[in-house]
Amino acid sequence: FWRDGDLDADRVDAAFATVRDELRGYRIVVVPSYLSGILIDAGEFRLADYFRTQIEALNAERIETQIAPVDTEQSVAENGRRLAAFIGVSDRPVCIVSHSKGGLDTLEFLLRAEPEVRRQIACWVVLQSPFAGSPVADLIVDEDWTRGITEPVLRALGGSGNSIDDLTVKVRADYMNKYSQNIENITKTIPMIALATYVDGSRTPSLHVAGTYRWMRDQGVENDGLVPVNSALLPNVRYVVLPGLDHTDPVARKPIMGNPIDRVLLWKSLLYMALSDRPT
Repeated sequence: FWRDGDLDADRVDAAFATVRDELRGYRIVVVPSYLSGILIDAGEFRLADYFRTQIEALNAERIETQIAPVDTEQSVAENGRRLAAFIGVSDRPVCIVSHSKGGLDTLEFLLRAEPEVRRQIACWVVLQSPFAGSPVADLIVDEDWTRGITEPVLRALGGSGNSIDDLTVKVRADYMNKYSQNIENITKTIPMIALATYVDGSRTPSLHVAGTYRWMRDQGVENDGLVPVNSALLPNVRYVVLPGLDHTDPVARKPIMGNPIDRVLLWKSLLYMALSDRPT
């Protein structure tokens, strides 16, 4: 799909056309990232564009696409339950597109789902999810003053003061080890594609992740400002690693700096790749 370092619109559209009719028979459920509720609310008034352009583009293709009613400040366990209640009543197959912590919420949902519910999942596109945790979460949790600020803010937003723990390296390592066989079963039965990105010096990352990007880079960790590349990959799952993109570029409009990639074309290419990876 790439030509001269960018997505080739003709190639992407031609490939997507081969799965468009199939997708029209599905629902696409978008599972958003941590602390993104305010962006989603602002998007209702067109004050922000987190997922909005992609959702509108897919809906214009008559592919029903909507954001899952999770609480982005809540724990992985709570959002897993919310996804079960939302997706479990779907009368059609579902393709999931998850971003960042939304991927952890989705994995929790799938691990707990009844077999008939899991069979409803037609594909899963995973964007920049910290399956192995984020050192940024560790940095917040390990310092008393940052934790002392973070937990009251999370509670004030209606979330869980401990939800940041779900993103730490140790908690994620324990989780992935505990459920390794179950996770392998999921990855063998659900068509998936994972996206990891990293800032490579070709452009300046967004201001809100610039400091954490440099902190991880100085430790020799390729990262997108919040998630290391290796953390965003699941064993046995096909993946795409794109340089020059920070944690925001694939999902939200950046009005000042601009986006280095067409988000709609990226999503179309990933949906096509996920559906082309059906287990045999």
